[in-house]
Amino acid sequence: MEANFEQILAALDASDGYLPASYLGAVSNLGRAADSLATDHTVSMAVTTRIAQDDISAAQVLHHNWYSNASNTSERLPGGACTYTDWLEYPIGVAYYGGASVTAPNGEKAVNDLGMLGVTIPAGAKFRVWTKRVGAQVFTGGRGSWHLGAGYLANPASGEQVPRLNHVFYPGAAWVNTYWPTVLGQTQRRSVLFIDDSHGMGEGERGEPDLGGFYGMLERYFSDRCGWTNMSTRGMSLQSFISSHSQRQLIGQYYSDIYIGLGGNDVSAGRTSGQMLADLDTIIGYYPGKSYLSGTELPKTTSTDSWATTANQTPISQEGVSRDFSRAKMYGTRFKRVYDWTKGASCFRTDGTIVHKPGITADGNHLTADGYAMAAAGERQSPLFY
Repeated sequence: MEANFEQILAALDASDGYLPASYLGAVSNLGRAADSLATDHTVSMAVTTRIAQDDISAAQVLHHNWYSNASNTSERLPGGACTYTDWLEYPIGVAYYGGASVTAPNGEKAVNDLGMLGVTIPAGAKFRVWTKRVGAQVFTGGRGSWHLGAGYLANPASGEQVPRLNHVFYPGAAWVNTYWPTVLGQTQRRSVLFIDDSHGMGEGERGEPDLGGFYGMLERYFSDRCGWTNMSTRGMSLQSFISSHSQRQLIGQYYSDIYIGLGGNDVSAGRTSGQMLADLDTIIGYYPGKSYLSGTELPKTTSTDSWATTANQTPISQEGVSRDFSRAKMYGTRFKRVYDWTKGASCFRTDGTIVHKPGITADGNHLTADGYAMAAAGERQSPLFY
C-alpha cells in the first residue's frame, strides 16, 4: 500500500526527532515572545490551545516577564513583578489540572511547576493552557491600544470572573493580543527555540485571515511537528541580540536545537558577511552543547509594478552580501541544517539574481501569508531536522 504524503512526513520526523536521553524541554508548540506592555490593567486571564508533542503526565509552564519589539529590540522591563497561576485543560471542555502559582521578578523568567497532572495528555492531543496573571501585563501581538477582550473568563478552579485577555482557540491561534507561555515536560523529543527577526514572526501577513494558526515560514514549517518557542522580534539584528540577550540565553536550556535566523537587518545596516559570521559565532557561544539551525535570507527587491511580476523587480544593492552570507551558512560547519526558504518562495533569474515570486510581497521584503506558506512548503519534503 502506498504511503500518503503525511505518512511519509511522519516517518521522516520520527527518523530524527528523538534524543537518546530525556531532558526538561518544550512539549507543545506555540510558545511565543511578548512584544507589548499593557498599562490599562493589572489582572487578566489568557487561554490558548496547543498540540502536545509528547505524552504529558507532569508539566511545568515557562513564563517571561519582559518584552521586546521593533522600537526597542532589547529585553525591556515591564516595571514590576507578575504572579502566574496556570491550569491545563484536557480533555478540552472536561477537566482542568494544575492551579499552582509562581512569581517572576521584573524583567525575568519563572517556571511554574504543576507537578503530576493526574492524567496523561497523549502526544498529538489538543489541550488548553489557562493563565491568570496579577501584576505586569506583557502580551503578544500589540497593534494599537486594545488589550482586553470583551467580558470575562471564569477562573477554572474557583469560578472567579477575571478580565479576559483576547484569546483564540486552535485553529485560529493567530499572533494577536494574547499571552503564550511555553509548556515544559520530560521528553526525548527535539524542540526548537527560534531567534529571528520580522521574517521569523511573519511580518507582512499579520492582520490577514488566519490560515491555520501559524505565522511566518518557521511556525508553518515546524507547526505541530515538534515543541517550539518563537522568540523572534521585529527589527532585531545579530548586533542588537548580542547587546541584549540574557533572558533568551537562559531559556536555551529547555530546547535541543537553536534556530538563529538573524542577519537581514545587519545587511541593511551595511555589515559585511564576515562581520555577520563572527556575530553568529558569538551567539552560538551563548548556547553551548546545542544543535544549531539557520535559514537562507529572503530577497529584498524594489518593483515598478507592486511586485506583480519578476521582470520588474530589482534586487537592492546589498543583495550580494546577503547571498554571500546565506552561502557561507549553507556550506560552512556551524549549522546542522540550513533551511533554504528561497526554494519555495523565490525565483532565480537567468542573470543570477534572486527575486520574489509574483504577488507574494507588498514591500519587497516581507511576504504575505501565501508567500510564507510557499517558503515553508519548499522544505516540507525534507526530514524535519537533519
